[in-house]
This record gives sequence, structure tokens and C-alpha cells, in this order.
Amino acid sequence: MKMSFNLPSEEDISASASCDENKNKNITIQENSRSQENQVLKSQFVFAAMKKRGMEGDMENRPYKCPYCSWAFKKSSNLLSHIDTHQGLKPHVCDLCGKAYSHQGTLQQHKRLHTGERPYQCPFCEKSYIWSSDFRKHIRTHTGEKPYNCEECGKDFVRSSDLRKHERNIHADAETWLVVHVIW
Repeated sequence: MKMSFNLPSEEDISASASCDENKNKNITIQENSRSQENQVLKSQFVFAAMKKRGMEGDMENRPYKCPYCSWAFKKSSNLLSHIDTHQGLKPHVCDLCGKAYSHQGTLQQHKRLHTGERPYQCPFCEKSYIWSSDFRKHIRTHTGEKPYNCEECGKDFVRSSDLRKHERNIHADAETWLVVHVIW
């Protein structure tokens, strides 16, 4: 089963384009030999990602706050489900391997490992993914989006793990580097 996703409308794109110029200056669309339609799709993915990041910070519309962490939710039922993760409750169990999860949705995603279902199909190439997070990271290879920025030198990265490695290897002082090696 393939899942479809909605690209942002032209109105959403033009509204998103007025975002803070400095915040989004490092997002570029690389020209290549693909059709102009692919270029439009790439632009829409970048703007959708920019818009999503802006909306995640909108705490005013999320009145249900977790007492254990900084997460907030629009629905009380989502908060109650989230609290299960803090309390260690895992009522949803895989009938094939016995692995347990706090949320039904996470169990459904896990079951794809058993079924081989890969619902996230890249519109630019033939790759498909089990996990939406892997799909989003892959899309960045086509769009050129690098959302993780080093505050010290301004270099941009596709993955947060690459930014952390960069900060550790390039910007960590000698004392910090020594402590990290001694601990490991």
C-alpha cells in the first residue's frame, strides 16, 4: 500500500516565501536535467518543510501541556497518550514478535518490518521507505535542504547527527575532546 501526501498549494508557497530571509537563506534548489515539474515539486517540498518548522513552534494553539517535558498538544487525548511514554506503559503488543509500544500508531509502523510494506515512495527516484523520518531525510538529497546550521561557523547539514559530529570534531576545544575520549 502506498501512501499519498499533499503538497502545499500555491497560496501556501507564496505565504511561506515571506518568511524571515535570514532564517531560510541557506535553502537552495539545485538545477539538474530533470523536468521543470520536478523543480516545482522540489520547491514545494522545501517550502512545506519551512512551513512545518514554523508551525511546530506555535505553542499558543497547543493548550494541553505535558507535566513531564516541554511537549504540548491541541487535543487532551493526545496528551494522555503522550503521558504513557513517560510512565513506561506499553499496552500495544506486536502479535508476531512480542515487542510492545506506547502508541498504536508506533505498533502499526513496526509491523511494516514484518510485512515489508514501504509506503513512503520518493517522487524523484525509485526509493521507498518504511519510516517517514527516513523518507524526509532522503527527500533532502533531492531538494538540497540543509536545516541544521552550525552556530559557530554557519555550515549547514542535512542531518542533525552530521551537525553534532561537525561540532565535536571541528569546534570542540582540546579539553572537551580529551574528556570525551577518556569516557569512551
